[in-house]
Amino acid sequence: PQYAWFGDTVKNAIKELVMRSFLVGLVHRFDHLLVMLRYKLGVDIRQMIGVTTNHYKHPKPADWPPVSLTLLNNTGKIQTDWKFMNAAERIYNKQVREFGSDRLKNEVQIYTQLMKNLRRSCDPEGKEFRAAQRFLPRCKPGQGQCVFDADKCVKCMLQKYDACAAGTSVGFGHCEREVKVNLQNKK
Repeated sequence: PQYAWFGDTVKNAIKELVMRSFLVGLVHRFDHLLVMLRYKLGVDIRQMIGVTTNHYKHPKPADWPPVSLTLLNNTGKIQTDWKFMNAAERIYNKQVREFGSDRLKNEVQIYTQLMKNLRRSCDPEGKEFRAAQRFLPRCKPGQGQCVFDADKCVKCMLQKYDACAAGTSVGFGHCEREVKVNLQNKK
């Protein structure tokens, strides 16, 4: 069960998360987690630059047959995982309120727009998007042609970000500061 990483029961696992002031994140709100983590650790947005890949294809529950979902959800281990997820989501929601819901929304907008600008600049064919949608083995040094080289794309994104932060035109027009100004002007 998922909660076993933190405690021997769901209740103890949640106590442990709260006691240690863990920042709880949810997969479907991953950008939100990155933004809150950025401020909690005091890191620059540059440390958050990355790409999405799918090197390990796990079927999404939405793709499972209804019979499998019903059987799975009725097992004791899964029921405790759902309890753990619900409790973790309550902690996450409290963290969002403490961070400031509007502030988080604004910061996530800035982060996602910056990432879009960088990705478009370094991956104009949209290979990253296709790589995230289906299973693609990771590109390895010396492998030759592969569909999407995430490491190469991230290096390009970091170089573009550094150049942009230094005031050099990089072809996509907006660094973090400029994205903030553009989003504020749209309001």
